Amino acid sequence: MQSFINESKRIIRKASENNKLVIFVGAGVSANSGYPSWTSLVEEFARGLGIDTQNISSEDYLKIPQYYYNSRKEKDYYDVIWDKFNVNVKPNDIHDAIFKLKPYHIVTTNYDELLEEAARNQGVFYDVVSKDEDLPYTLNNNMIIKMHGDLKNKNIVLKEDDYLSYFRNFKLIQNYIKSLISTYTILFLGYSINDINVKYIFQWVKDILGNSFQQAYFLENNQNKKFNQVEFDYYKNRGINILYYSETDEIKYLKKSIQFKNLTDERAKNTCIFLRYILDTDSLNKINIDYAYERLKNLNNLNKIFFQNIIDALDLETPFEENDGTIVYSHFLLEKESLELNTSIVTNLFLEIKEYDNKLNKFNKCEDYKEKGELKKEIDFSKEIKVNLIKQVLYKAGIKKIVARNENYIKEVLSLHRKSEGLEKERAIEYSFELNINLYDKMDELEEYISQFDYLNMYRCLDDMKLEDIDGNEEKFFNKAYLLYKLGEYLQAYEVLKRLSQTCFLNKKYYLYFISEFNRYYLGHAISTFNIFSISMLGIHEDIQKEIREEIRKIDLDNIYLKLPSSNRVKLLFLKDILNLKFVYRKIRDTADLKEKVEKNKDNIYIGKGSSDGEIHKFKKNIEDFWKFITKNRLMLDNYKELEMVFYNYIESALLSHMTKYIEEKESILGLPGKVIKLKKIDGFTLFVMVNYSNIKQIKYLFEKYDVQSIKLEEKALEFVQDTYDNVINSILQKKNILEAKQILNKFIYILSRIDVGKELFIRLIDGFLKVIDNYSIELDKLYENLLIFIIKQNNNFKENISIEKIEEIFNYMIYKISSNLEKDRNFYKENTAMNFIRQIAFIMDNINQDYKFKDDKNLKLLIRQMEVEMHLYILEYTLIPVYKLVYGNLNDNEKFNKRHFSVYYKAVIDKIILSSVELEEKILEFINKQAILKNENLEILLLNIAYLILNDLIIQSDKFYKFKDNSEKFSFLIDIANYNYDNFELEWIFKFSDELHGRVYKCEKAKIIIKEKFQQYIIQNECEKHTKNIFFRYYN
Repeated sequence: MQSFINESKRIIRKASENNKLVIFVGAGVSANSGYPSWTSLVEEFARGLGIDTQNISSEDYLKIPQYYYNSRKEKDYYDVIWDKFNVNVKPNDIHDAIFKLKPYHIVTTNYDELLEEAARNQGVFYDVVSKDEDLPYTLNNNMIIKMHGDLKNKNIVLKEDDYLSYFRNFKLIQNYIKSLISTYTILFLGYSINDINVKYIFQWVKDILGNSFQQAYFLENNQNKKFNQVEFDYYKNRGINILYYSETDEIKYLKKSIQFKNLTDERAKNTCIFLRYILDTDSLNKINIDYAYERLKNLNNLNKIFFQNIIDALDLETPFEENDGTIVYSHFLLEKESLELNTSIVTNLFLEIKEYDNKLNKFNKCEDYKEKGELKKEIDFSKEIKVNLIKQVLYKAGIKKIVARNENYIKEVLSLHRKSEGLEKERAIEYSFELNINLYDKMDELEEYISQFDYLNMYRCLDDMKLEDIDGNEEKFFNKAYLLYKLGEYLQAYEVLKRLSQTCFLNKKYYLYFISEFNRYYLGHAISTFNIFSISMLGIHEDIQKEIREEIRKIDLDNIYLKLPSSNRVKLLFLKDILNLKFVYRKIRDTADLKEKVEKNKDNIYIGKGSSDGEIHKFKKNIEDFWKFITKNRLMLDNYKELEMVFYNYIESALLSHMTKYIEEKESILGLPGKVIKLKKIDGFTLFVMVNYSNIKQIKYLFEKYDVQSIKLEEKALEFVQDTYDNVINSILQKKNILEAKQILNKFIYILSRIDVGKELFIRLIDGFLKVIDNYSIELDKLYENLLIFIIKQNNNFKENISIEKIEEIFNYMIYKISSNLEKDRNFYKENTAMNFIRQIAFIMDNINQDYKFKDDKNLKLLIRQMEVEMHLYILEYTLIPVYKLVYGNLNDNEKFNKRHFSVYYKAVIDKIILSSVELEEKILEFINKQAILKNENLEILLLNIAYLILNDLIIQSDKFYKFKDNSEKFSFLIDIANYNYDNFELEWIFKFSDELHGRVYKCEKAKIIIKEKFQQYIIQNECEKHTKNIFFRYYN
């Protein structure tokens, strides 16, 4: 109960400081100044009527003033009231204490003016509102609201009719009070817990707002009344937290120190003491195990915690004033894994934990039965769970050691010694607690797979998670959804999250529900914004995409927190930073600041600092914690630019620091040795971040900006390279998350070009390339380009790594691919890319060893023969161009018109060397007729050339060629796009169209619609090249 009271005290005090405290003042407060209580006033009416009140219920008490009013009428009714209030009284100590709490408003059911007088005495300004007409004309922000009227206006609420007609007579005041209760922190003073007024007030609000209003606080000032769990829970469910005076441990020392001016009643004194207790900063400055446990236990739901989460949860105020008046601006100083304590309030907490651990250790080690029994009496074993949870939370924030350095305070508690010279020697008490490292320090299996791009093992984990029932397996399903997300199975991940959210809410697992809905919203948003090509590659139909888009529109993340039961909201307050992405935006700002510091301090000479100090190492730790926070808590944010910005800032800073020239001075300006602190070697995590959170354009830009020619790796990072490369290659070979794996491979090879990989790993990398190259069709040119850069850079910077035999293997493979391409349907784009690659490889081989002889040159000889034929035809055609005019006469006169004559005519007309000729068209017509009869295999090529001439208006009598439409579907399509029978259309035709021809097709609405439909089906069913995608989005989407 004490921890609950401590927390309630903190909330009330904070509300006071933030103008959010409203105090309700009952008759009990005025009664201690000499005015009648509500009960004694009613009993006065009962005596006038001869009624015995001993056995009358509180509800019947309302009827007694009503009986008197009905019997004696208004004058006699008010005479009784005036007689009771016509006494000379003054505000008491409770009134003074109320105003020291600085309430925003005071609401009272009292009719007297003691509150107004107390306000004047203390020099504070409160407007008085005792009837509806007063409310609109208040000038001050602060009010004393006399909700039951006052004697001056003769509008008091006392008899039954007054209560029944209250809404009509005090409509504005009643509604205003309801709004206060729903949004402000409420403290009741001077009331009995059974007071009819308290019941009515809360019933009003409950009828309108249900349970969605602030919990109020009620002081039970009877020091003999012990905590009653049944009573406590009953009123808590009605919106009232009872604070039992008898359960407040720290209040006793206050009682002795307070001098009361005009209070004699013990319960009244207790009320005053409690108000002083709320104001007491000394008692506020005590955090114990119970308090820390209550504030941190829900934070422990997170698998990784930011230290700032702990500070926010403990609600530690700064600047902080110590007992001696010293002002401290931070309770902690976090250095790597060590937490330094700066104030007595936090030092006390860890000393208490240390003392508890010492007792527990002594008990566990004790072998004497009797002594162990005595030790057992001194230990509260219920605290063991609390202490362990506090340690877990700290450990999840990366803290492994606690150091206390507040010298004066620690010396007093731990009796540290002074130096003989009489000067204070700086000493430190270190308190390191042990935790289960396996649980909290080790990277979990899934994180390890993610950080090494081990998609095969991720799929294996997924296979092991074949669970049917979510109920009872919520955590496992949460991990399953995250695995699906990391493997690019977005639709499946979304569906799992959808089911998970429903189950978690029903089972009141609100933390998981919260994160699940957060992930569903951001994942659903990503799916809903994908273009048609992306969703087809992901296997998501357009109708499903539209359905998801509608579903996420209904997810209001701002309301998810507010929709949780009110009792759970405070417990999950730390999640609001996740909900609104505040933690990401804060990290963007922090990393921008750190980046600026790294840039500013890169050339500074540091004295007396280790190699792992400096801004860049703080930055690295900061980013590692951020990645762990996202990954361990399974947040699905990889698709968002905001996240990329955070990691980009670190990548740039890491490269800047790594490329900074290292300087070490034996003697600096101060006469001491100093050095530049830089990132001497890149670790595996930094490599992972570079590959995972940046694209190749960004990496190339940064490498160029900082002239990155060589990157030095830590020894373990080279192991990371080997394992990760193997994982990516195996994923491509097994076709597991193949698109993602290919992108990773491209970036990886480019980054490795700047790293001394050694000969063994060089060979391994080339072998991997040769294994996967046949799996590529998309972005093949990028793979060639990056592998070429890798080989060139390795040759330039790390010649000893080069294996010329492996380069020959690549060379022979590429020659074989080009030879095969020349023999089949030619793809000039791929052929040209491959030829450029071969030229560069040949140059490198020559540079390495000019006398090197190929072990196997049969593919090279075959390619040379093929290229000789191609070159002969090329030279033959183009040396004829200058004599086309002379040949024109021969073409016209030649009786035997053949393919070569047609080729010469076609080229001459296209190049505008000669004009179209009716006579030659007749010869061509006759020639094509013969080819059609003979069913010559070259007929379609001839007709396509004719179609090209027709489309460019270079055929004079084009209608004569229409008769060949049945000989070639492609020819039929080209010469009559609008009327073509598209049932026979083949999509492959358009891949060789010129831009001009695509433009013609695009202008025909019928053609455009039909081709678009065929194109969409093609994209869904096939792995498309970039060129193909560009055609679709440029002309047909």
